[in-house]
Amino acid sequence: MLIAALLSFALLTPATCQVDGLTTAVKDLRAKDADQRLAAIPVLIEDGSPKSGKALQKALKDSDWGVQIAAVEALSDWMTLDPTSSLVALALSTPVEQVRIAAAQALAKRNPNEV
Repeated sequence: MLIAALLSFALLTPATCQVDGLTTAVKDLRAKDADQRLAAIPVLIEDGSPKSGKALQKALKDSDWGVQIAAVEALSDWMTLDPTSSLVALALSTPVEQVRIAAAQALAKRNPNEV
């Protein structure tokens, strides 16, 4: 009986860690420190879920353009949702040239036949 319980726990632990990592990463995107927000992005990329994609779309509005560019680059390959409208809005509205360029490149990568 104890062995069955331990085996069940061992099988469930990775999924629990994944959920906890995702929850922490989404929370970290709201941190005051830009480096902490930036560090959350690879966790969201690895997760790849629609929830992570939506969190990355929110990161497009981050006050730090480094975080914005990392989110743009992540979304350029995103498969679980279509970030095109968010990328277009960012490319047209941001005052930061590097962010506009990154958004345009991401759009071109996602829609190569429309360039």
